[in-house]
This record gives sequence, C-alpha cells and structure tokens, in this order.
Amino acid sequence: MFNINKNIKSKIIRIIGNNIIKNKIIKTKEALYIAKKSNMDLIEINSKTNPPICKILDYGKFIYRKNKNIKKNKNKNFIIKEIKFRPNTNKNDYNIKIRKIKNLIKKKYKIKIIIRFKGREIIHKNIAIKMFNNIKKNLNKISKLDFLNNKIENNQMIMIFKPNK
Repeated sequence: MFNINKNIKSKIIRIIGNNIIKNKIIKTKEALYIAKKSNMDLIEINSKTNPPICKILDYGKFIYRKNKNIKKNKNKNFIIKEIKFRPNTNKNDYNIKIRKIKNLIKKKYKIKIIIRFKGREIIHKNIAIKMFNNIKKNLNKISKLDFLNNKIENNQMIMIFKPNK
C-alpha cells in the first residue's frame, strides 16, 4: 500500500507535515536517519510526484487513522425516505408533500418519490410526467436528481432526489 523506510526507492524525497522538517527536499538517507532518531517511520505518501512526497510518522497509527476514516466515510450513506403521490393528487396535498420533502432534504435524507397508478389512471402517463417536472422545478435549488424512471413498472413511476452538498 505505502512504501515505508528502506522500501522507498527514490534517492531524493520531499518531506511534508513534520515537526522537525516542513516541506523540504532532502536525501532519503537523511530522512531515514531523522525518522530513526525520533522513533518513527518514513512513509511514502505519493510516489507519482517528482520527488516523491513522504512523511515521518508512526506507521501503525497512520494505518489505524486511515482505516478509521474509511469506515467513517462508509457510514455516510443516505437514508431513503419514500413519499407517494397519485396522478390526481390535490394541489393542497401536493404542496404539503413538497414542504415535507424539502424538510427531509434539509435533514440530509434521500427522497424516493413514487407516483402510483390505480385502475384506469395508468392511461394518463402524461399527467405523471408533468407532476415529475413540477417536483423537479420545486426541488432543484436544494437537491439534485439521482434517478428517474419514466417507465411504468408495477403500476408506479419512481424518481430519487439526493441533497446538494
């Protein structure tokens, strides 16, 4: 994953973020000596730059923090809330649902909007598409469209919004 200590192949490196040396280009042997002297490891952070970027850190703590950050970022998945509409939803009911959706988006929830058809309503797909467009207009300032399914599957159409960052 990371080259440490004697596994660093470059003869010259750039040291960053150290209490002793900050943002200097020095020889690898010199950096290894400083790392050993302070009971730390020399870790190659980025090998693609010229010269490679390294830090003097405790390798065990470095890996622990790296894994901790990865786990923390994995837990940031959005919770999905569903709001159901019908093609003939009243204007007042529509406005109340839009207000509720806006509040949920402000709380960083993903919103799954479903337009469900019953009986002969399925013939009027164009009404549902107009409703989707109105919902998009109402929510485009605070969220962005994540998924849109214009096809009718299981007597319903689906649209998913996620909050802006």
